[in-house]
This record gives sequence, structure tokens and C-alpha cells, in this order.
Amino acid sequence: MYDQLMNNWRNPVVEIHYPRDFLLIACAFAYGIFRASAFSPFLRNEYRDWLLTTPWRYGKPLPLGPLRLIPQDVFIVLFLVILGLYRPPEPQLIIRIPFVFLFAYTLCSIFSFVVARHWFVMYVLAFGLTSTPLLLFLPFGYAEVAIVLLYTVAWLGFREILINLPVQADTFTTNFNYSFLMDAETEARYTNKLGNPFDQLRPDLPPWQLPRWHGVMISLLIGTFYYSGLSVISLASGQPGVMDDIAFGNFPMMCMMIFVAFGVYLVTMTNNHLPPLSLLGRLRTGRLLIPSYDRVYSPALGILTVVSLASEQWWNRGQNFAITSTACLIVCGMCLLVFTPNLAEWQLTSSCRIGMGALGKQSALQAQQQKKNDQQLASSG
Repeated sequence: MYDQLMNNWRNPVVEIHYPRDFLLIACAFAYGIFRASAFSPFLRNEYRDWLLTTPWRYGKPLPLGPLRLIPQDVFIVLFLVILGLYRPPEPQLIIRIPFVFLFAYTLCSIFSFVVARHWFVMYVLAFGLTSTPLLLFLPFGYAEVAIVLLYTVAWLGFREILINLPVQADTFTTNFNYSFLMDAETEARYTNKLGNPFDQLRPDLPPWQLPRWHGVMISLLIGTFYYSGLSVISLASGQPGVMDDIAFGNFPMMCMMIFVAFGVYLVTMTNNHLPPLSLLGRLRTGRLLIPSYDRVYSPALGILTVVSLASEQWWNRGQNFAITSTACLIVCGMCLLVFTPNLAEWQLTSSCRIGMGALGKQSALQAQQQKKNDQQLASSG
């Protein structure tokens, strides 16, 4: 087995020949997901709320089990490795089973950092795990060392948020969308955490708005994921130049998805906020451009410009089109997530016609929370 491993040292791509191999990889991945989620107080709201009512502090064992990896985890992963030794053995698959477990554990840990709003660790893990598959095509050790380093980052991050758990509990979110779209104070107003009668006296709820720096990071993350996918497919095929061919073939679909995303953005922004003049009214009055309202269409200028430049390269079969299409995707993402007018400011200052649906309309979340508050008031009375 040792000689076989040495002979395949420079051919690190693992080929799965037997259902047993796939089952071992799936079990290691599933156990990593379970290990990072089942014992995390950040992913189990009831567990976290109960924990905050106890005198628990960092340094004492968690009641349901430790969040960090322990020797018992080594025995379970070692058992999977031993199962892989059954003939015919696949040495390169066997030695990667522990790293599949670590990869899944680190991947699932990202959600805990989203709940805790620990953005630095979250984005480090996200970018690192997105780029790690590229290292699988290098000799053994590169991807594995990267996964171990990412696990170390996750462990240090868990240590910090567990230390701050009793102090910063109010900043944690109960909804992944809230963590990106609003801060802790705004979320408290949305979820009626202030209590009666203060919820009735609170300021009007502001529209959701993704912070611009989140938009930059998410756009870069999407581009990194896209380029990594192209690279992995190209390296797995073993054919030079196939990466650009894949990018050429996927470019029309990518453009369609970009325009669909712009349509979703436009519907979200202009919902019940209609233009002051119709197209025919603009032509008759000569007011073709209404700056206060039409700035909502500003991302379209950037998207059309970038897609047009990339389409020229696509039509002429230009070189390095994989890089060009990735840059196009990143810039279009920034046009939609960063270079857009503030939703609240635009709705309050633009010369729009407010539709009837926006008057006195209560969101489903507000209605649900109001119903819950009424039931609590009735039961307490």
C-alpha cells in the first residue's frame, strides 16, 4: 500500500470505484456536519436561551457536549478509515477521509459565525473553503494543510464567541437573513423584543438594506466560487484550454441569471412605488429623465456596460475568457449589491407615486408578532 501511495503521489485526483468508497466519504462528511451543528448553542435557539439562564461561562463544559473536536471524534473517523482498508483498498481515498470530516465541520461552522455576526472569521472560512478544492489537484498535503489551518481559524473563532456569549447574547440573531440585512438593534424592533408597550411606541420599521461592505464581500465570494468551479472541472478533465471552453458555453446562462437578478432587485425596490409618469407621459411632456426616481435604474447602466464588454470577448472567442467572465460576474454583483440607492432614502425622497398596497400594509412578520403579543396579553390578564 505504501508503494502504491508513493507511485500516485503526483496524481492526487481520487477516483471512486466502489459504492463503499462513496459511502465512507458521505459518512465522514455527514458526521462533520452533525458534529458542528448538534452541539452548537448558536444554531439551536432554545439551547442558547436556556444556557444564558444558567451560570455557565467559557471554560466550563457545555451541557450537551463540547463544540470543539475531542478524542472520541478521532476514534469515529479512525473507524471509517479502518473500513476503507478492506480489500481492494484505495490509499488516496483512505488518507483523505479525516480531511473530508474536517472540511464538513468547518463548512457547517460558518453558520454559527453568521448567527454570532462574527464576520471576519465567517468570510475567512468562506473564501478559504471555496478555494480549497483547487488545491486537491496538487500533490498530497497542500489541500490538507489548508483545511487544518481553516479548522484552526474556526476553533479560535468559536473560542472568542463562546467567551462573549453571556455578554453579547443580544447581538446574536435568530434568522440568517436578519444577520446580513440589519444590525442587532434593528432586528430587536423587527422581532418585537422590546416588549409591550414599547413595541407600540417604537420608531417605524426601516426597510431592509444590505450593508455595502457585505455586498462587496458577497460579490467577491460569488466570483471566487465561479472561478473555482471552472478550475476544478478543467483540472479534472485533464485537457488544456477546456476552462475557457466551459466559460464560453456558460456565458449566456450567466448573463440570463444576471438579468433575472436585476429584475428581482427592481421589483423589490419599486414595489408599490410607481414612477410619477408613464412612458407615454414622459414622451408627451418631454421629461424623459426624472433623476429622483430613475436613479433606481442606475445598476442597469453598469450591468449593460460590463456585459457588453464581456460579450465582445465572448463573440470573438478572446483569450482568458474564464477570467473575463469571472470579473464580469463580480462587477455585476457589485452593481446590484453595492452601487444602488439606499432603499429607505429612495422611497422617501423620490418623486414616486405610492400605490395603495403600501398604505396601511402590515408585513406577515409584524402580524404574526402582534398576534403573539395579543395572546400573551390575554393569557396574562
